Amino acid sequence: MDKTKNFRILKKDYIGCVKLYEDNIVVKRPYYRRSGTFMYENEIKWLKILKDTDIAVELLSYEKNGKDKIIRTRYWGEPITKETLPSDWELQRDHIMNTLKEYNCIHNDIKPVEILVKDGKIRLCDFGWSYEYNTKNPKEWNHLGNNQESDIDCFNNSIKQIMNC
Repeated sequence: MDKTKNFRILKKDYIGCVKLYEDNIVVKRPYYRRSGTFMYENEIKWLKILKDTDIAVELLSYEKNGKDKIIRTRYWGEPITKETLPSDWELQRDHIMNTLKEYNCIHNDIKPVEILVKDGKIRLCDFGWSYEYNTKNPKEWNHLGNNQESDIDCFNNSIKQIMNC
């Protein structure tokens, strides 16, 4: 990635940094950690599985060079806010949950920053914590849900959270 291009930081936390470049390419660089490596590979896995759906961001490319890991996706909107909440968000939520179930996926980390909105349409991003539906999470993930109800609750709680801001 050309470091001279203009970018805007979309998200930065203990897991990594996500930047939006002027060509509408999102670059995610997870920090090197044991769990970060698994999450990097897991995110790629789920974005590939969900590539033919309309519920996840589009994976463009990825690369791993030693400790440096990069995931590139197409920009697909901003995190949901009270102002951008679509009037049909419940129908879209149900569609997303049904599609995740159809693809045997539990997102495990739905929160406002992972729910993206563009032109009134909702998509999810950040599938690093995702896991197979009705499968027990790895023991180090015991703080996460492992069923669709957990994802639905997190989605609903995200909407409550943005409405109270």
